[in-house]
Amino acid sequence: PGIVRIEERALPEGLLALSASEPNVKDRDALVKTLRALATTSSERTFAICLHDRVWHLAVFPFETLPPRARDRDPILRWRFQHEEHVTVGDARILHRVFPVKGVMATMQLGAKPAGQVTAYVLAMAIKQSILDQYEQVCREAGVLPLSISCAALWLFDFYRPMLTQADELFFVHQASDSMTCIAIKQGLPVFCRMKAQRPGQADVMQEIRSTVQFYDDFRPSGGTGAESGSVPIYM
Repeated sequence: PGIVRIEERALPEGLLALSASEPNVKDRDALVKTLRALATTSSERTFAICLHDRVWHLAVFPFETLPPRARDRDPILRWRFQHEEHVTVGDARILHRVFPVKGVMATMQLGAKPAGQVTAYVLAMAIKQSILDQYEQVCREAGVLPLSISCAALWLFDFYRPMLTQADELFFVHQASDSMTCIAIKQGLPVFCRMKAQRPGQADVMQEIRSTVQFYDDFRPSGGTGAESGSVPIYM
């Protein structure tokens, strides 16, 4: 799909406080008013809502075996967020997408021996229910219906993914004003994800990318970006 029109409304200072753990909306009435004014520029009343990366917890999990039903995956993903990402998900809404492995790909745990053969990678994101409830309530009060919700990095990743086919291994980086999200892609599959919060105007972007790539190399010693693989493209 192409972009037909863009309408923008600047948010008043201090209206939002981006966080993955605390309520974001500090002035609900002002946000409702702004969204309602934006909605009047279109006859559409069904919206897709794109939230800042910092509102979510993002992770990529390898699986040797994966339950076929989505509802059976939810408790497993919650456990892995808790124990592997050290994220207390509680009542968080978990959204995920499965990327089946077509060939054979070994999984490596940090500092461990090969754990087995991966049959699928799951790109998962978690958002605290109270935070999501705030945004959905604002939409209802503004008279619009949010049909889908995601974060900026993943929508951009989806948008560019059909073009990210020139290399066996590459990195996709979304640099925002106060955060950086990096996704490593191998054989067309997301195999690693890292989101790093930054202070606006004080981030050394290239150093952050270097440290992220190094962490990825350490995390996947048998499939990282070693010298034998040559140069690896980074799309920002």
